[in-house]
Amino acid sequence: MPKKIALINCVLSENPLPDFHLYFQKIAGEKHGVQVDIHKNGALTYIVDGREKILYDGEEIEDYDLVFSRFAIRSVHSADYYVLRAFENRNIPVINPTYSIIKAKDKLFTLQTLAHHKLPVTPSLVVRNHQQLRAGISLIDGPPYIIKNCFGSGGKNILLAYDKAQLMAMFDYTWVRDRNAILLVQPFLRSEQNHEDIRAVTLGFDTHYAMIRTATKEEYRTNISVGGSVCATQLSEEEKKMCTIAAKAMNLPFCGIDFIRTKDGPVILEVNSCPGLEGIAKAHVDINIFEKVVDFVCTYEGMKR
Repeated sequence: MPKKIALINCVLSENPLPDFHLYFQKIAGEKHGVQVDIHKNGALTYIVDGREKILYDGEEIEDYDLVFSRFAIRSVHSADYYVLRAFENRNIPVINPTYSIIKAKDKLFTLQTLAHHKLPVTPSLVVRNHQQLRAGISLIDGPPYIIKNCFGSGGKNILLAYDKAQLMAMFDYTWVRDRNAILLVQPFLRSEQNHEDIRAVTLGFDTHYAMIRTATKEEYRTNISVGGSVCATQLSEEEKKMCTIAAKAMNLPFCGIDFIRTKDGPVILEVNSCPGLEGIAKAHVDINIFEKVVDFVCTYEGMKR
């Protein structure tokens, strides 16, 4: 098991650390005898001069047995992950791997990966211009329709159109702001219980803790960040298998998988490489989810040999 872990947080250097990170540091030391150094990405200095150097407060930081990434960066490019790549270049395992984080940030790339593994995903029309939208809209169910950017999280950058005219107007609004944007148009899938979905937090590919997220009366989005409520749920064997395959396909040993339960079975909405833990902890009051994450990271078998 690792003896020294770097927890890399994307919070800006002047902001306070989230409570979970301090809890992680405390429990890792007391329960597992693991030293955890918490570094904010904005406080790390990176230099390439024939070899890669990572400095903190002017001092080059030592190698670690493992790096635990809590990156939730929303930029559409991969440049922000240079620090994680530098650790990987030293053959230090990173949870989650940089390439897998970048893949999960791209909703279209995620859909392609899951579909390649024959997993049930939301039917999606990729739209770059008006002609594609007009030609392709009849190929998916609806209305209503969801229109979203390939990049985004927390339920942001998602619009709901109740008819084709509204869909066209929303596309125009989005397209005018960024004509290089790649947009996804999807049917607004309804679960067996309207306005709810499932978030399964996966540890080590095959351990799953799940919750039902329910939207408020004024909302169609179930995200906790926009007011959604949560309660615990148990996954069926079919759902467990689906989540395991999805996590392995994305190579994300620690992730959140969002799906809905339909009359035809579960359908995956997206995969999150840096799932928030407050909601799942609130749903599972009988389980210390935070400690489960600490235990998983501190006993991770993918550490450097």
